[in-house]
Amino acid sequence: AENQLFKKVLIPGMFLQTMTGGLLLPLLPLYAQNKIGLTPSQYAVMLLAGGAAAAFSFLPMGHLADHFRLKTLLGSGFAMSAISLLLFSLVAREPLSAYLLAGLVGLSYAVVLPAWNNLLAKAIPPERQATGWGVFATVEGMGIAVGPALGGIMAKTYEISSVLILCAVLLAAMSCFYFLYPVEKIITKTK
Repeated sequence: AENQLFKKVLIPGMFLQTMTGGLLLPLLPLYAQNKIGLTPSQYAVMLLAGGAAAAFSFLPMGHLADHFRLKTLLGSGFAMSAISLLLFSLVAREPLSAYLLAGLVGLSYAVVLPAWNNLLAKAIPPERQATGWGVFATVEGMGIAVGPALGGIMAKTYEISSVLILCAVLLAAMSCFYFLYPVEKIITKTK
Protein backbone atom coordinates (compact mmCIF):
# COMPACT_ATOMS: atom_id res chain seq x y z
CA ALA A 1 0.00 0.00 0.00
CA GLU A 2 2.88 2.37 0.74
CA ASN A 3 4.32 1.81 -2.74
CA GLN A 4 0.86 2.46 -4.24
CA LEU A 5 0.61 5.73 -2.28
CA PHE A 6 3.98 6.90 -3.58
CA LYS A 7 3.33 5.91 -7.20
CA LYS A 8 -0.29 6.99 -7.58
CA VAL A 9 -0.67 9.94 -5.22
CA LEU A 10 2.53 11.57 -4.06
CA ILE A 11 4.98 11.36 -6.97
CA PRO A 12 2.60 12.57 -9.73
CA GLY A 13 1.15 15.24 -7.45
CA MET A 14 4.56 16.52 -6.47
CA PHE A 15 5.81 16.59 -10.06
CA LEU A 16 2.71 18.35 -11.41
CA GLN A 17 2.71 20.95 -8.61
CA THR A 18 6.30 21.96 -9.20
CA MET A 19 5.98 21.73 -12.97
CA THR A 20 2.97 24.06 -12.85
CA GLY A 21 4.95 26.57 -10.83
CA GLY A 22 7.86 26.16 -13.23
CA LEU A 23 5.60 26.79 -16.22
CA LEU A 24 4.51 30.12 -14.76
CA LEU A 25 7.68 31.40 -13.18
CA PRO A 26 9.57 32.72 -16.22
CA LEU A 27 6.47 33.85 -18.11
CA LEU A 28 4.47 35.62 -15.42
CA PRO A 29 6.53 38.85 -15.51
CA LEU A 30 6.11 39.04 -19.30
CA TYR A 31 2.38 38.36 -19.03
CA ALA A 32 1.98 41.00 -16.31
CA GLN A 33 3.83 43.58 -18.39
CA ASN A 34 2.47 42.81 -21.86
CA LYS A 35 -1.11 41.67 -21.21
CA ILE A 36 -2.01 43.52 -18.02
CA GLY A 37 0.29 46.51 -18.45
CA LEU A 38 1.88 46.35 -15.00
CA THR A 39 5.04 48.32 -14.34
CA PRO A 40 7.86 46.53 -12.49
CA SER A 41 6.79 48.15 -9.20
CA GLN A 42 3.16 47.11 -9.77
CA TYR A 43 4.34 43.57 -10.55
CA ALA A 44 6.22 43.60 -7.24
CA VAL A 45 3.01 44.66 -5.46
CA MET A 46 1.15 41.83 -7.21
CA LEU A 47 3.73 39.32 -5.94
CA LEU A 48 3.52 40.86 -2.49
CA ALA A 49 -0.28 40.51 -2.52
CA GLY A 50 -0.01 36.81 -3.36
CA GLY A 51 2.73 36.17 -0.83
CA ALA A 52 0.98 38.10 1.93
CA ALA A 53 -2.29 36.26 1.34
CA ALA A 54 -0.44 32.96 1.60
CA ALA A 55 1.55 33.99 4.67
CA PHE A 56 -1.50 35.22 6.59
CA SER A 57 -3.47 32.10 5.63
CA PHE A 58 -0.94 29.37 6.46
CA LEU A 59 -1.74 29.19 10.19
CA PRO A 60 -5.53 28.99 9.87
CA MET A 61 -5.23 26.57 6.96
CA GLY A 62 -2.80 24.48 9.02
CA HIS A 63 -5.46 24.23 11.71
CA LEU A 64 -7.95 23.11 9.07
CA ALA A 65 -5.47 20.47 7.82
CA ASP A 66 -5.43 19.02 11.35
CA HIS A 67 -9.22 18.71 11.47
CA PHE A 68 -10.54 18.15 7.94
CA ARG A 69 -10.07 15.34 5.50
CA LEU A 70 -6.93 15.83 3.43
CA LYS A 71 -8.72 14.98 0.21
CA THR A 72 -11.20 17.79 0.82
CA LEU A 73 -8.49 20.38 1.43
CA LEU A 74 -6.27 19.19 -1.42
CA GLY A 75 -9.17 19.03 -3.86
CA SER A 76 -10.46 22.45 -2.76
CA GLY A 77 -7.04 24.09 -2.80
CA PHE A 78 -6.18 22.81 -6.26
CA ALA A 79 -9.63 23.82 -7.53
CA MET A 80 -9.15 27.34 -6.12
CA SER A 81 -5.73 27.50 -7.78
CA ALA A 82 -7.17 26.42 -11.13
CA ILE A 83 -10.02 28.93 -10.93
CA SER A 84 -7.65 31.70 -9.84
CA LEU A 85 -5.30 31.14 -12.79
CA LEU A 86 -8.16 30.85 -15.24
CA LEU A 87 -9.65 34.10 -13.95
CA PHE A 88 -6.20 35.70 -14.05
CA SER A 89 -5.87 34.83 -17.73
CA LEU A 90 -9.39 36.06 -18.53
CA VAL A 91 -10.12 39.11 -16.38
CA ALA A 92 -6.88 40.57 -15.01
CA ARG A 93 -6.52 43.68 -17.15
CA GLU A 94 -5.55 46.34 -14.60
CA PRO A 95 -3.51 46.41 -11.39
CA LEU A 96 -6.36 46.01 -8.88
CA SER A 97 -7.76 42.86 -10.49
CA ALA A 98 -4.23 41.44 -10.76
CA TYR A 99 -3.61 42.14 -7.05
CA LEU A 100 -6.90 40.55 -5.98
CA LEU A 101 -6.37 37.46 -8.12
CA ALA A 102 -2.78 37.13 -6.90
CA GLY A 103 -4.20 37.19 -3.38
CA LEU A 104 -6.62 34.41 -4.33
CA VAL A 105 -3.73 32.36 -5.76
CA GLY A 106 -1.83 32.89 -2.49
CA LEU A 107 -4.85 31.81 -0.45
CA SER A 108 -5.29 28.69 -2.55
CA TYR A 109 -1.61 27.84 -2.08
CA ALA A 110 -2.12 28.22 1.67
CA VAL A 111 -4.99 25.72 1.50
CA VAL A 112 -2.87 23.16 -0.36
CA LEU A 113 0.50 23.38 1.37
CA PRO A 114 -0.40 22.42 4.97
CA ALA A 115 -2.64 19.60 3.75
CA TRP A 116 0.08 18.40 1.36
CA ASN A 117 2.74 18.50 4.10
CA ASN A 118 0.37 16.65 6.43
CA LEU A 119 -0.11 13.98 3.76
CA LEU A 120 3.65 13.62 3.27
CA ALA A 121 4.30 13.42 7.01
CA LYS A 122 1.71 10.67 7.39
CA ALA A 123 2.84 8.76 4.30
CA ILE A 124 6.55 8.42 5.06
CA PRO A 125 7.44 5.88 7.75
CA PRO A 126 9.81 7.37 10.37
CA GLU A 127 12.57 4.89 9.54
CA ARG A 128 12.55 5.94 5.85
CA GLN A 129 12.11 9.70 6.15
CA ALA A 130 15.52 10.69 4.72
CA THR A 131 15.05 8.46 1.68
CA GLY A 132 11.45 9.59 1.21
CA TRP A 133 12.36 13.27 1.34
CA GLY A 134 15.27 12.61 -1.04
CA VAL A 135 12.89 11.05 -3.55
CA PHE A 136 10.47 13.95 -3.16
CA ALA A 137 13.23 16.54 -3.66
CA THR A 138 14.33 14.75 -6.83
CA VAL A 139 10.80 14.68 -8.22
CA GLU A 140 10.25 18.34 -7.34
CA GLY A 141 13.54 19.22 -9.03
CA MET A 142 12.43 17.41 -12.18
CA GLY A 143 9.17 19.38 -12.19
CA ILE A 144 11.02 22.65 -11.70
CA ALA A 145 13.34 21.76 -14.60
CA VAL A 146 10.63 20.61 -17.03
CA GLY A 147 8.18 23.43 -16.30
CA PRO A 148 10.11 26.44 -17.64
CA ALA A 149 11.24 24.54 -20.74
CA LEU A 150 7.70 23.42 -21.57
CA GLY A 151 6.31 26.87 -20.74
CA GLY A 152 8.82 28.56 -23.03
CA ILE A 153 7.99 26.23 -25.91
CA MET A 154 4.25 26.76 -25.42
CA ALA A 155 4.58 30.53 -25.13
CA LYS A 156 6.62 30.69 -28.33
CA THR A 157 4.33 28.31 -30.24
CA TYR A 158 1.02 29.72 -28.99
CA GLU A 159 1.02 32.61 -26.53
CA ILE A 160 1.65 33.19 -22.85
CA SER A 161 -2.03 32.96 -21.90
CA SER A 162 -2.05 29.37 -23.20
CA VAL A 163 0.44 28.51 -20.45
CA LEU A 164 -1.88 29.96 -17.80
CA ILE A 165 -4.74 27.91 -19.20
CA LEU A 166 -2.60 24.74 -19.26
CA CYS A 167 -1.69 25.33 -15.62
CA ALA A 168 -5.36 25.81 -14.74
CA VAL A 169 -6.25 22.56 -16.53
CA LEU A 170 -3.48 20.64 -14.73
CA LEU A 171 -4.54 22.01 -11.35
CA ALA A 172 -8.20 21.22 -12.09
CA ALA A 173 -7.22 17.65 -12.97
CA MET A 174 -5.31 17.40 -9.69
CA SER A 175 -8.32 18.75 -7.85
CA CYS A 176 -10.57 16.08 -9.36
CA PHE A 177 -8.03 13.38 -8.60
CA TYR A 178 -7.68 14.31 -4.93
CA PHE A 179 -11.44 14.69 -4.49
CA LEU A 180 -11.97 11.19 -5.91
CA TYR A 181 -8.93 9.23 -4.69
CA PRO A 182 -9.22 7.61 -1.21
CA VAL A 183 -6.12 9.31 0.23
CA GLU A 184 -7.00 8.74 3.89
CA LYS A 185 -7.65 5.01 3.37
CA ILE A 186 -4.23 4.48 1.86
CA ILE A 187 -2.51 6.42 4.64
CA THR A 188 -4.12 4.24 7.30
CA LYS A 189 -2.99 1.11 5.42
CA THR A 190 0.64 2.28 5.43
CA LYS A 191 0.69 2.62 9.22
